[in-house]
Amino acid sequence: MVVRMLDQYIGSAFLWMSPSLYPYQHFKHKLLVVQTTLLIESLNLYIPQLADDETYQLLRLRRHIVKLWIRHMTPHGSWTSQFLRRYWSFIGHICRQNFSGKHPARVMLYHVIEQHNHRLNRPGPWSTPHSLVAKFWKDNKMEGDYIHVASDRDAWKALTNSFLQWHNIPLERTNVEFLDAQPWDHPKYLLRYQLAWLQVVFINATATFFEAVWLDQIHGFSTWTIEAEAVHDVHHSLITGLTGLCLHLCMLGQPFSMQLAVPNEMLWTVVIANRNSINETLMKCNYASWYQLFPLNPSECKHRVLRSCFANFSSPLSCQA
Repeated sequence: MVVRMLDQYIGSAFLWMSPSLYPYQHFKHKLLVVQTTLLIESLNLYIPQLADDETYQLLRLRRHIVKLWIRHMTPHGSWTSQFLRRYWSFIGHICRQNFSGKHPARVMLYHVIEQHNHRLNRPGPWSTPHSLVAKFWKDNKMEGDYIHVASDRDAWKALTNSFLQWHNIPLERTNVEFLDAQPWDHPKYLLRYQLAWLQVVFINATATFFEAVWLDQIHGFSTWTIEAEAVHDVHHSLITGLTGLCLHLCMLGQPFSMQLAVPNEMLWTVVIANRNSINETLMKCNYASWYQLFPLNPSECKHRVLRSCFANFSSPLSCQA
């Protein structure tokens, strides 16, 4: 609902005239920055008063998560994606116009093409719609004249996703991020920050059970465990456990982001080997908008702040490397 309101009342007002702007890299970056900032403020992703270095890290984490969520999960795409779609559609519209004084954009495009064909009298690059489309045509090794292709509206529209990918716009939908290591400067921060929009959960799984431990603001360390009815592999236990855990946590609240810490090297190997199925499972869960999964190394597991957390695990292998 928040994203829809931002798109409808802020984004659409700007994007209406945006096809007249050239898609410079700096401009696309600024557009994403503006949308990220507005969404953070609209969702009220609050950061309490902390030391400067701690606040700065939370700010970085918050912007990182929201920016990735915008790029991958917004219903109509990010504003950068919407701008590029409109820009591509506008170029096709110009190419289909008749060459007459009633269509100055078509006349100007023809003039630019002629100038490029006869080489420019000025040094350096000259950023024009023609140079952009010509480079896209060349990089994708496409045949024919793009103006001729644009005469077929459906054929031109079918190239939209290729144009977005050429601009490094992700087309796949995912709200799961797999990190090589825990994203905090210090392992103690995994339990220190108790925020309404961020939940940290430590998970462990075997072929027969799944368990999770997290720090609750009221009840302290909380544990949730599910045992398998039959002996399966660790992957099956992990998928079943994650599904049940999200359903359980939905009764306690729904943060914007959830971090799943894996203190077991063997389990992390299973996580990486089954990224696609884990991604599909968490995509169906309605607990959080963004998920981060990451391993903990042996030294982090032995940290005094985390030892009390791992003491709630029933499996003695949970903290082994």
